[in-house]
Amino acid sequence: MSQSMQDDLFAKLGPQGIQQIAGLIGTDTESAKGAVQASLGTIMGGMAHQAENMEGAQSLRSAVDQHTDSDPFTNVTGLADDNDGRKILSHVLGDQGTDRAAQGISQFMGINSRTVSKVLTMVAPMVMAMLAKRLRQGMEPETMSKDLDRERQDMGSGLGDLLGGLLGAIFGDQDEERRQPDRSESGAIPMPGAPRQPRPQPPPRRSSNPDW
Repeated sequence: MSQSMQDDLFAKLGPQGIQQIAGLIGTDTESAKGAVQASLGTIMGGMAHQAENMEGAQSLRSAVDQHTDSDPFTNVTGLADDNDGRKILSHVLGDQGTDRAAQGISQFMGINSRTVSKVLTMVAPMVMAMLAKRLRQGMEPETMSKDLDRERQDMGSGLGDLLGGLLGAIFGDQDEERRQPDRSESGAIPMPGAPRQPRPQPPPRRSSNPDW
């Protein structure tokens, strides 16, 4: 694919879309762009994790197919309170994972976590629409996980460590948590370079035919 999902997203938003997001969340355009970028990387990472096995990939593909004709870029700020975005985040990251993502991006960006939650909610349906387009253009469902994770890793701008830490906090200890079901559920989000802490068990992957 000639254009990354990040480039595609910012091309579709344009300067006006970024300005609208900045106005909605009360930041300058550079901070808004950074929050959008971090949200995109987190959501792509969550989708990559979900698509690692056949059942998860089928579930994600089924959900993406429901967004084939959607155009979330026509009313960007209206997406902040959209149920579709919240449902996507719940399936991709889980409710706890979404909160962790908002807190981690908030710490990294220096903006309020509630503000970040709005951006995550706005970006989620955008990612689904762009992924639907890519699948129509020839992205193989079998390689969807690797393609998404590669794009997430290639985002740059100092986000690599942040996103890796966030996704590790949300998904990284599933096997360990299964072996130790009585571990404490308290623990801070590990930022880059910080020691790993006990974390709650992530939500299980959804069935192959979820109600997205």
